[in-house]
Amino acid sequence: MQVVQKRIQVIMVGIVMAALAAIFSLYARPAQSAELVTIRPMSEIYVTAPQIINITDTSVQFTFETSIPIACSLIWGIDTTYGDIAVDPNMNGAAITNHNINIGNLTPNTTYHWRIQGTAASGIMYVDDDMTFTTAPASTPVEVNLASMDNGASVLGVSSSFGGVWGGNSAIDENPATAWSSNGDGNDAWIEVQLAPMGTTPHTVEVWSRYMTNNTSQIFEFTLTSNSREVFGPFTLPAGTPTAAHRFTITPTQSISSLRLDVTDSNGGNTGLTEFAVYADLMPPTSITVSQFQQPHAPSPLMLFGGLAIATALYTTIPMRRDGIFSKI
Repeated sequence: MQVVQKRIQVIMVGIVMAALAAIFSLYARPAQSAELVTIRPMSEIYVTAPQIINITDTSVQFTFETSIPIACSLIWGIDTTYGDIAVDPNMNGAAITNHNINIGNLTPNTTYHWRIQGTAASGIMYVDDDMTFTTAPASTPVEVNLASMDNGASVLGVSSSFGGVWGGNSAIDENPATAWSSNGDGNDAWIEVQLAPMGTTPHTVEVWSRYMTNNTSQIFEFTLTSNSREVFGPFTLPAGTPTAAHRFTITPTQSISSLRLDVTDSNGGNTGLTEFAVYADLMPPTSITVSQFQQPHAPSPLMLFGGLAIATALYTTIPMRRDGIFSKI
């Protein structure tokens, strides 16, 4: 019995010695062979924290500044598993301090999670907290009058004006109480308008002919010619007293910066326009609200417990220096 006990003791001592030898060999490795990874919070190097400076229904733009150059990236997705990554194209293979990151092809009215992280030349990795943003609802185009003086349009020329308040501007002031009147031009009357530079293509024109009680000055037919010499029409205005504007569809195949209206049929006299409008669809601007730019999420008790458990396991299984540097063995 004593022999068996001694053998067991010898075996146990051997196991302990082997374990100690293994642990000693791990700790005794040369320092230069250890691979060090340092993780710090991004807040330590922010000069200006991340801001969303532009958000639409399908895109978002971030900007921030760091006190030291870092090679940064932004991970994002519909939850905290992320799944996508975006980088600042201005890095061009180098670390920078002024960061601008754009994300496109997003889904309207959707909340996304995002986190910024980056690495400095020292090898230190900086990581921020999880944040969220919500894209704007899908935009509905707004019809805008490109021939309105209020929007930046102007008259390039007219065949003539009767004078005074009857000048060409009265046709594009969006005021039905005023009108442009030619000075007896009849079928030779014309007006050319420089459209407001809004970067969008017109699809509709609106024409309101002036008239006089002596059965003159009324336009019955007209054409439109763009700055690229593309001609639309002829268009026919309804018979009878012109008491309102009439709309006509145009389908430009080239960019348009100006339109000229030429009268091709009328009852003569001081032909002219009460109103002339050119409509295009413009996407309204969108902006982020404070409620959409949320603060970092507070960790749940379960997350805290899990984190504590992991930290404890790491502490008991791998060396850790007090400065937060993990030595990967």
